[in-house]
Amino acid sequence: MDRRYGLLRKLGVPKVTEDIAERHDLHPIVVHIDEVQYWSAGGDKKSNEKFMVMLADIVGRGRAAGIITGVITQRPAAEVVPTRLRDILSIRWALRCTTPAASDTILGSGWSGHGYSAALFEPDQRGAGYLLAEGSTPAQTRAAFIDPDRGELQALADRPYELRREAGTLPATADRPEVRLLTAILEAMVHPKGVHTADLLGRLAAISDEYIGWDAAKLAATVKPLGLIPGQVDLDGRNRNGYRRDRVQETLDRV
Repeated sequence: MDRRYGLLRKLGVPKVTEDIAERHDLHPIVVHIDEVQYWSAGGDKKSNEKFMVMLADIVGRGRAAGIITGVITQRPAAEVVPTRLRDILSIRWALRCTTPAASDTILGSGWSGHGYSAALFEPDQRGAGYLLAEGSTPAQTRAAFIDPDRGELQALADRPYELRREAGTLPATADRPEVRLLTAILEAMVHPKGVHTADLLGRLAAISDEYIGWDAAKLAATVKPLGLIPGQVDLDGRNRNGYRRDRVQETLDRV
């Protein structure tokens, strides 16, 4: 952010525009913080305070520099999302809360008194909430339900990955052989729990020519140094040697 502001000062402009972004390769940066209470309300008060000061600075000044920040918490309390941070988060989305006070912590003080309380939603109204943008009143919304057990979450992740791969904009690490292999294994998994080795080998060969001719022994020997070991995988009553999705994903995240 500071580097970008240094460039903006040299250019004599107040913010990153589309033209400036294209000329100086200032692509948007998204800062996504899940479970912010881990950082803002942990056991070390000094670290908590330092984190909140830096986060508020990025939220407050980042937008003009092309940096978009998102903060998520399951515990909407004042010590988790203090007023100084909440007041500069321009878009707020309150899903079902247990109390009107918790809803107001997200949307802002007083909204529950005007009938805009996320505590009014019933537990079976999954995805229902109030969305508040600058200069408006809260709007009732409902999000689509994404079912990971049906592969919908993976499909959403695969689509932008393929677009970036085709455009040549994947990070350099994505072209490492081990990353390519683990990514291909995940792509070859039809079942949400994993894949049997016998089925995997043919699918890998269909995904890329570099895996043509591989057998179970070569695949196991290649992934073993990465910490991935095949084992028995029960897929709908068929218990055979294979690879579990969660373990492959953990290995990919690690390498």
